[in-house]
Amino acid sequence: EKRTSPATKIKFLTDGMLLREAIIDPMLTKYRVIVIDEAHERTVNSDVLLAILKDIAARGERECKEGQRSIPALKLVVMSATLDLPKFISYFQPALSLKGEGGDLMQRYSVKVEGRTFPIAILNTQTPQQDYLSAVEKIVLQVYLFEEEGDILVFLTGQ
Repeated sequence: EKRTSPATKIKFLTDGMLLREAIIDPMLTKYRVIVIDEAHERTVNSDVLLAILKDIAARGERECKEGQRSIPALKLVVMSATLDLPKFISYFQPALSLKGEGGDLMQRYSVKVEGRTFPIAILNTQTPQQDYLSAVEKIVLQVYLFEEEGDILVFLTGQ
């Protein structure tokens, strides 16, 4: 289902959807930055996608250096809570202009954010709900009205 327009600035896709776009547009020319989240969750789709993105980024960078490209090369952001950073940097280094030795590469091309944990409460209904959206609405309202502080995050099924 397409819910974008020429004015769209940020687009969320599954790895499978982006792979399909890469079949139609092998250089993914309508994107300037692609963010891959949860990169440690390796699947066939994600591995193939990372290989394609590595090739696209390398070709784009090469074309920019040779003056054959008027738009900037594709930028990749690979995120993960448990990523094997040295492995990913060594994977991308030969194709891209990642310069430096050992730890220097890690400092220049990575950002580490220390994780924090917060207390959570998981609420489930005791019985299946015919109108689950109304049930969620009631529960969220109850939590909002009767809890002193905190945030609410609701996971719903896809449509």
